[in-house]
Amino acid sequence: MTEQLNNSSEELLSVVDKKPVSFITIYRTTYIDASGITLASDRDRPEYVEDINWDFVPNSFKTSPSRYPHGHPHEKPISRLERKRLNVNYMAMLGLVGRVRDAYLEGVLGPDVDKSQPLSLQQSSELLDALRYLPQYLSYRSQNALKPHGELPPTIVVLSNGASGGKGAIEGLKYLDGSNLDSVPNIEDAIAMVEDLGALIGKGKTICVASPEQIRSFLNAVVYGPDSNYDKNAFQDIFDVSEIASLIKFSESFSVLLDEFEKIKSIDRNLAERINELVEGYTTTSALKAVINEFYLKTEASFKVMTLSQKNMNLALERNVHDCDLTADIAQDDFGLGIPKFRLDLETFINSRT
Repeated sequence: MTEQLNNSSEELLSVVDKKPVSFITIYRTTYIDASGITLASDRDRPEYVEDINWDFVPNSFKTSPSRYPHGHPHEKPISRLERKRLNVNYMAMLGLVGRVRDAYLEGVLGPDVDKSQPLSLQQSSELLDALRYLPQYLSYRSQNALKPHGELPPTIVVLSNGASGGKGAIEGLKYLDGSNLDSVPNIEDAIAMVEDLGALIGKGKTICVASPEQIRSFLNAVVYGPDSNYDKNAFQDIFDVSEIASLIKFSESFSVLLDEFEKIKSIDRNLAERINELVEGYTTTSALKAVINEFYLKTEASFKVMTLSQKNMNLALERNVHDCDLTADIAQDDFGLGIPKFRLDLETFINSRT
């Protein structure tokens, strides 16, 4: 899809940013809006959220089966602070969806495109990724970057949270029988799926604060476009539509990098478990080497994909996103298994047994 957009970003590397950044830095940054509230995905950082009064109360979404089961609110509360924040920013959020959606369609199909046409399942997924990773893009582009701690407008962060949930709903449709990436997403099917799967409950301390009507309106805005009276200049000073090619390229690259990084961490966990079993069983050195070789073959494929994605991210951000030391980066994640140090010592361990 990116190739269909204008290729002007290919020319933007004539001056590489003097301050290189790695994908892992972008990934691990905590994004905090101007009101002091983090992205939902960053809520596990207590140093940033412990002083916030979330004002937890039971939810009243009686038409949401998963959040109001058997005629009673789910045991998990909602945050009244976040509910109010969503309501305050909701219309501005839809306006920004409209601006980015229009720019996306023009980039893919040309300036004369009928913007009222619905997006396909694939296009909706791509647009939602762009909206989802807008905070990361705005914080790390080389020109006019916003500080990730305190300069992001609340609407941008609220939109990112909404797009993350919307992405899950739309992506789920790909796994239905007879799904077609070129078909128009059935929004009612998407909503029914997230209800059935309990996605609106999630794994966090609170449930989704968007009402069923807001979820439906948001997905409609993505697929069909918001009402024609949205503000076409919303956040023009923060995101110019001329950046759409860069934003799409960035979101595609960042999404791939996240997926591959999670694969490598999963392989890493599996390796540690298998190695521990082999060591405890006093297995042969050749068996240990075979397991390690399997690990490297699997991770090599992911490394190649990640290297290409990092190059695309260079172009998107107009700065140097350098190759990261994935062994060291994985070592920063605590799996509770002592994995990274154990794996780093494997060669010494094997040599001692030879």
